[in-house]
Amino acid sequence: MYRRFGLIYTIFSLLVLAGLAIFVLARLDSTRTDNLTEMEASFRRLQSDVALAASRDEPISQVLREYTLRVPAVRALVAYDLDRGLRYVWAADTGLLGFSRSELETFRGFPTYRLNDIREARLREQLPRPQNGRLYLDAVYRVLSFSDAYPALRDTLIALLGFAFLTVLVLLALGRIERPATAPETGEPAGQKPHAPRRPGPSTDSSTKLAVAQEQTSRETEHRAEEEKHPPEAAPEDDFEEVAIEELATDPGEPGTLFNPVTGLSYREHLERRLGLELERAAYNDQDLACLLVRFEGVSGGEAYVTRAKQVLATFQFEDLCFEYDDSTFCVILPNTELPQALRQAQAFHTQHRESVIGLSARNGRLVEAHRILTEADRSLRHAEKEPGRIVGFQPDPRKYRQYISQNTYPG
Repeated sequence: MYRRFGLIYTIFSLLVLAGLAIFVLARLDSTRTDNLTEMEASFRRLQSDVALAASRDEPISQVLREYTLRVPAVRALVAYDLDRGLRYVWAADTGLLGFSRSELETFRGFPTYRLNDIREARLREQLPRPQNGRLYLDAVYRVLSFSDAYPALRDTLIALLGFAFLTVLVLLALGRIERPATAPETGEPAGQKPHAPRRPGPSTDSSTKLAVAQEQTSRETEHRAEEEKHPPEAAPEDDFEEVAIEELATDPGEPGTLFNPVTGLSYREHLERRLGLELERAAYNDQDLACLLVRFEGVSGGEAYVTRAKQVLATFQFEDLCFEYDDSTFCVILPNTELPQALRQAQAFHTQHRESVIGLSARNGRLVEAHRILTEADRSLRHAEKEPGRIVGFQPDPRKYRQYISQNTYPG
């Protein structure tokens, strides 16, 4: 299983790395295209300025020199006439030009350049002239630099760090593999039983064999004579005592017995302590808590009580929050539940079990003890027995409860 998962994760990692590589290339190509578009617009403006200067018979060198100072991306500018030769040459790096300084006077035709096709681009345009002649203008621009590649590399590095963190988490999860059982200290392989020690075999001495046989024969003779004198009495039949199912359950006082194995619910002896702990947790987390007492009419222990207990557990599901209360009543604790929500749950339970009577109480923002919650729920249950709806919820008033606590804590 883990080998297959490792293969799948390796393929996934390769796909992620390939995706990141494609992302970097796409970002760099988009940046280069944008820069080239911007340089083309700049070159068209330069072409207009040079054409205007040529139409006025002004030297074009001044326009080209100012352009090189104004546009940092330009790497070389060459103005030339196919018949008369080079008119203007400027290069930030002489290695870009395909001709040397000694050829400036005799050079004719279109000049060549040594360019990096990824980082640099050449633009060429013929300039209109009022006189006869063909004047061309070449410009070499840097269209991709390290500063342009930095955002794409930065984003890719962030993505790689995130993927590396995910990989570490996956490795930690895979590291929790059960190790094979170690061999016992005897040095034998695991699962193999140690060899039983050999017992010494019987002696082959003939006199010893004869003595053992004679002794066994004499014992059998004495035992047979004893049986003839005193015949054995018939063994009395075993007496079976009927035991109720409830008597087979573990006593709640024994250590570790939290649930009744017959009903599946928690014992009544643990109710107040568990309710108190849930009230403390609810107060710490600023949550509410509801308590239900469910009584079934016509039930008084026995099989009917066990059946009703299973119905309560099937509805509220948590056996550590469902308790036996008396021979016809059960108690249910509902953590993080307000009184209106608990009433809806009680109504749904009563709809399925019409013979049930339910009394409720809730914490409702109070710092209250478990005994008081149970007392309020018990009073609600007694009132519910007289109501046609068979459900009554005790709605406490936190303000009155605080007044009651203050009066009883600080009298006078």
